Amino acid sequence: MALVLIAVADNFHFLRGKKRRDTVLICLSSDDVEDGRIQMNEVARNNLRVKLGDLVNVHQCLDIEYGQRVYLLPLDDSIEGLSRNIFDVYLKPYFLEGTHNQICSF
Repeated sequence: MALVLIAVADNFHFLRGKKRRDTVLICLSSDDVEDGRIQMNEVARNNLRVKLGDLVNVHQCLDIEYGQRVYLLPLDDSIEGLSRNIFDVYLKPYFLEGTHNQICSF
């Protein structure tokens, strides 16, 4: 018997991985992913401390809203040697293109 994962696209989902590590992700539906499986990027897998093929608990979150303001503060050692404007080069294209939304696919 196959487990069928029921998920609503473009909603927030609470995922719990190994050692009780958890995160909240925006998930999109995809026809390329089999039923009962999810596809997530490397950053999400590292946050959950899971590897390919590991089990992950998924729960839908209905009470989370989009944030109004985000503060991104770089570490001093991470910007050493960068002479360009960090906002224009790295952050602005990331948030304008919307590539940050697809983190997890069902």
